[in-house]
Amino acid sequence: YLRGPAPLPDGSDRHYFHDLLYMLSLVGEAKHHFPLAQPQVADLPLNYHWFAYAHEASASTISGVDTPVVFFRLAVPTICVVSVALLAVAGWRITGKYWVGALAAGLMFVVAELSVSPISGTLSNVVLVGVWLSHAQAYTWIVLFPLLALVCDRLAGADGPSGADR
Repeated sequence: YLRGPAPLPDGSDRHYFHDLLYMLSLVGEAKHHFPLAQPQVADLPLNYHWFAYAHEASASTISGVDTPVVFFRLAVPTICVVSVALLAVAGWRITGKYWVGALAAGLMFVVAELSVSPISGTLSNVVLVGVWLSHAQAYTWIVLFPLLALVCDRLAGADGPSGADR
């Protein structure tokens, strides 16, 4: 993913996935306008993909790092690192066993994302695809995993793993 197209075109033969430039325009919209609207259609409100791109826009504004660098290089790896930790903790909290959280994170971020597809520039045809192509999907994990742990903890009540076992 990080060896893919440069944040700014560099004349190489690597191409952008067609949706990424649309998503980058949403980050630019979020950086310069509020409330968000569709960048391609004047005054058409943006009703979805809101939080991920507003977060990337604010990261660019606060840090001073150019928007394409945040979008293409920093956002998804950061979200994934946080998501791995959150899923590991959620698995541990739900079951009361440390190894379950580590196994859940490994299964999700290694096995579940594998796809056999011919993509040029890779060492093999097995690549991680889904998470890198949808920033909004990856961003939902930051909310989903703690919510999953909370709901399971509340549903288990007194019958679930106790705090001492964790």
